[in-house]
Amino acid sequence: MTIPPLISKYQEKVTISKLKKVYSILQTAYTAAEAEYGKPRYWTETTDETKENNIAAWNILSKYITNKKDCSSRGSKCFSDKYYNLKGESIYNALDYQDFNKILLPDGIAISGYINWLRFPSSLNGYWPVGTIHVDLNNAKGPNIAGKDYFTFYLTTERGIVPCGAQVYPDDDTWGVGMHSGEASCFTGWVLQNENMNYVKCKDYKKFTWSHPSCD
Repeated sequence: MTIPPLISKYQEKVTISKLKKVYSILQTAYTAAEAEYGKPRYWTETTDETKENNIAAWNILSKYITNKKDCSSRGSKCFSDKYYNLKGESIYNALDYQDFNKILLPDGIAISGYINWLRFPSSLNGYWPVGTIHVDLNNAKGPNIAGKDYFTFYLTTERGIVPCGAQVYPDDDTWGVGMHSGEASCFTGWVLQNENMNYVKCKDYKKFTWSHPSCD
């Protein structure tokens, strides 16, 4: 095997390891938050979609994440200004406008929470998101590509932290939460369950699904 494939394989292992680590951190934080405050709908006095409630809910979850540094201020650069999908196309980056709910861990992992749908009733068997949690495994450093160093999790009504694009969600964008939801697609669930990033080999990554895990 030549050097480039070796480097690529090593980087894949590093990415998977870091993603598993941050998933464990988020799960541990959620378990502690739920034990003290109950399900997310009880984390704020009201379920109104306000910045104050968004911050309050995030503070409850992130309270149980240790050794973190706040990097919420604009210009903190713990997240990149631009993110891309696997085709190299620029994707909408709400983080660029969000001046709250951002933290940086000692190993360079950046985490941001946007918890603004607490009023939503439980559906999808409890897997419906009430918030999104974005993770950049090496903060603002490149490549800043969804599915390579940039991943998403959901805070759900009843099921705690669930990887975006997990197998419990439809493959397509029927609910806006599946593997191919949004501009970039969500492979977090695939990586954590299968411990590979085979989808990056596809010229058209949208051909790769749970029911058809192939580039063909």
